[in-house]
Amino acid sequence: MPFEPGNKVGKQFSSEIQPLSNGRPKGSRSRNTIAREVLDLIATIPEDVYEKLIEIHPGIEKIMPIEKVASLAMAHRAINGDHLAYKALLDSAYGAPKQEIEHSGEVEIGFDIGKIDDNDLQTILEITQKAKND
Repeated sequence: MPFEPGNKVGKQFSSEIQPLSNGRPKGSRSRNTIAREVLDLIATIPEDVYEKLIEIHPGIEKIMPIEKVASLAMAHRAINGDHLAYKALLDSAYGAPKQEIEHSGEVEIGFDIGKIDDNDLQTILEITQKAKND
């Protein structure tokens, strides 16, 4: 049954009826690509800001990629006690640490087929038949 407004049973699209658009248009840039392009742009630091920065970060360049400017800003925040900036900077430089999960006790994998009764089997059969029909 094709989709019609108010129809809560039918499917919106069948194999014959497909939407005209299939996602992002071909050739358009993704958000990641655009973000990389922005980070690669070159920034010129204003003279008054540069004068202050050279005192804090000797050897800083007046003209550098935005990615480097943003990293310096994040490092400055981290130095001043912003622990989230510190974490973001380290994660960016070295990758986020893997989280390990520790547990104690027994882990039971699987189930005992001998514990399934006729009612359970009937329920499983009904569920699988209903899934096939949907």
